[in-house]
Amino acid sequence: MSNTLADRTLALGGIFQAALLVQELARRGRVDAAPMQASIKSVLVIDAIDTRSVFGGVDGVKFGLMAVRDRLGRRIDADDLELARYVLGLSRLQRQMRREPGRLKALGSRLQAIRGAATEVGPDLYRDLASIYTELISEVAPRIMVHGEQGFLSDAAIVDQVRSTLLAGVRAAYLWDQLGGRQWQLLLQRVAYVRSATLWLHE
Repeated sequence: MSNTLADRTLALGGIFQAALLVQELARRGRVDAAPMQASIKSVLVIDAIDTRSVFGGVDGVKFGLMAVRDRLGRRIDADDLELARYVLGLSRLQRQMRREPGRLKALGSRLQAIRGAATEVGPDLYRDLASIYTELISEVAPRIMVHGEQGFLSDAAIVDQVRSTLLAGVRAAYLWDQLGGRQWQLLLQRVAYVRSATLWLHE
């Protein structure tokens, strides 16, 4: 996998996409199917030939790339602050996971097992991925606290989707870090990321 700004932008788009999906699930209890499926499927892509393949092509991360373009390129509002907390939280979480090789190995083994059995994105896969997140990631500090409507956050099916999407966000953050992405870049290289996301969206 190449280590370029373009590749890092795709991976960052994956983080933003997961964060937005979590935000929408918590607030509205539903999301668009296409970005959700692409993010969930990315969790099971272990040996991709390039960055875009992780998300099933650029279209698979288009929702996140639009967020990179629009959210990094404007003044921050309340929604942006919550989204930023999710994005930074996912980045910090994957970094902490890197410090625990035993946990990472267990995560890889569990995903390999699911990968062989999964046929489609649906309740069974959400339940399996949510279980992995709960058992291997949810207790790792810093924990990600999801805020939204209590009615949605007490619905078991929606909670499974939220946890599965957080796992997708950790996967994208791991990829971003692997490609050279760092948190300071979100401040000092935000213009470059906005331009790169715009180029991807016009491809």
